[in-house]
Amino acid sequence: MAAIVAAAETCFARYGISRTRVEDIAAEVGIPRPHVYRHFASKDAIVHAVIVHQIQRHHARLAERFPLTGPASEIVLGSLLSGIHDAAPDVEALTSGDAAQITAQSLANSPEILALIESHWKPVLEYARDRGELHDHIQIPDAIRWLVQLELSYLALPQLTPSDTQLETDLRTFVLPALFVPIRTSA
Repeated sequence: MAAIVAAAETCFARYGISRTRVEDIAAEVGIPRPHVYRHFASKDAIVHAVIVHQIQRHHARLAERFPLTGPASEIVLGSLLSGIHDAAPDVEALTSGDAAQITAQSLANSPEILALIESHWKPVLEYARDRGELHDHIQIPDAIRWLVQLELSYLALPQLTPSDTQLETDLRTFVLPALFVPIRTSA
């Protein structure tokens, strides 16, 4: 099954989601087309599996790079920057052209994908709340939805993404203050 997902990722990058046929994926793996259907009921199921795989891979990188230590705002900032820049090559085939609609449907309608996304953000935001860094009025599910929408908007419209320096400045200026209370330093 992992070989089929890897082949689908390759084909989606090469042809785009809408132009990739199950036959293309089977040929990439080197198996007959009916064998693909033994593991996946449809091309949509393959797209779903690719999205799940890419999110899992990205979250593994995030967990390694941004452990729950230090200011939560820096973990959120690093996660967003990584999600926007580091994940862009992985998700380009899933967010460009008509593929964006297919991906958006999967993100909006799949409890598995929503739970997977939450599995990264919820512990980070709970960590922030436990440290007294998250504004009291912030509801964690609402914050997760907003952060994911923000990240996906940059991924879906990379031509609107500013330079790395400007993006970090924008996130520090507009996003972090909306979520986090100012860190007090002792004088």
